[in-house]
Amino acid sequence: MQLYILHTKVPELASLKRAQRRLVCKGAFRLLCEERPSARWVAGLPGGIGAALGFLVAVPLSHLVASDGYALGLLCLGALTGGFIGAVVGALCSTGRLRPYLRRFIEEHRDEIDSSA
Repeated sequence: MQLYILHTKVPELASLKRAQRRLVCKGAFRLLCEERPSARWVAGLPGGIGAALGFLVAVPLSHLVASDGYALGLLCLGALTGGFIGAVVGALCSTGRLRPYLRRFIEEHRDEIDSSA
């Protein structure tokens, strides 16, 4: 499976403008969720796991800080950082799986996509 860092690198989206790419991605994700309702949970899972791991990494580090306010801030920062990294990794992995739905949405909604240009 190939990872696509930018949507402009996905072959199905390469020729589209930014607004069109956004429309196609949202529509393709809706198609995926209609076919597989668990896709919403699976899409958010890496972010949740990353947040939990970030929090767990920050717990031992928070004991090194003298103030409780700074410790709480460090815990939140760890969870946010882990969640962000997990969400990015999840998005990179899911773009490859979304390609058949991108093609299907483009075929079914060509007029709508052309009018959004």
